[in-house]
Amino acid sequence: MTWVVGASSILGYGLMASDVRISFGDGTEADLLRKCFRVGPYLLAGFAGSVQIGLHLIDSLQHALHNPDQSEPGAWRPDWVAEQWAPIAAKLFESAPSAEQDEGCQILMVGVSPNEDMGVPEFPRVYVTRFNWPDFTPSHMDKGSSVCHIGSGADVESYEAGIASFFELGSPAMMAGIQAGPTGSLAMIGSRIGRIVSEHPVPGISPHVFIDAVKLGSFWSGTNDQTQHYADGRKVEFKMPKVASSYPQFLALCQELGKASARAVA
Repeated sequence: MTWVVGASSILGYGLMASDVRISFGDGTEADLLRKCFRVGPYLLAGFAGSVQIGLHLIDSLQHALHNPDQSEPGAWRPDWVAEQWAPIAAKLFESAPSAEQDEGCQILMVGVSPNEDMGVPEFPRVYVTRFNWPDFTPSHMDKGSSVCHIGSGADVESYEAGIASFFELGSPAMMAGIQAGPTGSLAMIGSRIGRIVSEHPVPGISPHVFIDAVKLGSFWSGTNDQTQHYADGRKVEFKMPKVASSYPQFLALCQELGKASARAVA
């Protein structure tokens, strides 16, 4: 059970939001995994499905796009990356244990093009691309503003409508992006995502969310943490729990919890 969403803005930046809940093979759940990562200049990727396969695919993508000979690498073309990496992902999936393959895996990538724009050079085209098991053939969303969800949250109508509203012309988040760039809208979007999840809770989806944004030359990352102050002096903090950002870290947290990592699903 999971919720990962990628979105593109006509202003030349992309966004990805992801919750942190996973389901174990015994049916229990825990909030302990980051599902969205920087994978290359200037690309983000997230996953849903088998934790073992998903994290290995993310690691594969990160290593495929790493160039140690360039201290300041240029941006990768998202469409080219998708086509080149898809057969690699399919082979990795095929080589995974059959029990993990049974859980499936989806990858969502958000990347900014270095050579395409939205008709204005200042606003590059942003690709939102989905890969589905077992062949991971890339599917690109429409040019312009687009939103794509993977995981169980993809079927929650209120989530889809809520995220899409951030990128409508004239929306507060869009106006903040115009006035202050992606950083201006990131905090607003993070707060709104947290509100959507809390007002429409879904089993298997955590209210704790990472929000990542990217444009040519820059990345931003944040959470929907917040502190509420009450008239009686009480202070209630909503903070991201300790989470794993790699498969070894995930195995270590599973050991701390006394849980089997096999067939864990994000």
